[in-house]
Amino acid sequence: VYCKDVPAFVQYVKNKRDVLDVHLKMGIDGGGGFLEMCLSVQSNELDFECSGKRAKYDEGIAARKFRDSGVKQLFILAAVPRAQENIKNVDQLISTLNISPFHGTIATDLKLTNILAGIMSHSSAYPCTYCYAKRHELSSCGELRCPENVSSYYTSWLTEGKGSKNKAKDYFNCIHPPLIATVGGKTFLDIIPPPELHLMLGVVNTVFTHLLKECENESLTWTKACHVQLEIRRGCSGFEGNACITLLDEQEHLTKITKHV
Repeated sequence: VYCKDVPAFVQYVKNKRDVLDVHLKMGIDGGGGFLEMCLSVQSNELDFECSGKRAKYDEGIAARKFRDSGVKQLFILAAVPRAQENIKNVDQLISTLNISPFHGTIATDLKLTNILAGIMSHSSAYPCTYCYAKRHELSSCGELRCPENVSSYYTSWLTEGKGSKNKAKDYFNCIHPPLIATVGGKTFLDIIPPPELHLMLGVVNTVFTHLLKECENESLTWTKACHVQLEIRRGCSGFEGNACITLLDEQEHLTKITKHV
């Protein structure tokens, strides 16, 4: 299923909510057996608190019971069962919905950010969605990626590199045209904010690795008191999302048990 006219739908929502200035946030996810695209129409004019009361059916989509940014106000633009997260399927969805260029921001995971940008996976020589930094030099920021320069490198890869994946690194791993266009010279960093979950996972797990080196016993005592444990995934150990949130909430406990270290 899919929305046949996204601009008209957005205008309908704006009219029903009686707002003019909105921010559009699109989400793309391939979990739960579906490839889905969702849309949040967030007002830049007003912000409503949840009233704690159930919305009535006759209040329709304009019911002011929840924040515009909340999951209760999320609209499904498209849902495809048994569809994988790959460039062919995502390209088909975007083309069907006719939403490029997209005037808003996109929230998705790291795999899909590279698919949208038209570049190879995060194991490639130039894996970053947002700039042209090398894989082993990610602490140094490269030139920012945008649809225009990715398209240029993609064209060069086809003509000069003959479309050989062995030569993809010579063209910053740009092996597809970007699926999303921008307006006003915006970069991918402008329209696809770095995923919050991955940022949190990276920071918390990196800090904990250093804590283990400096004060292993105290660090393990802290995690035990927080009732969280390291998980093994793809051969690597680390804390997952909920565990990271718990540890961040219990920083004071860590400070107490390490104050003499």
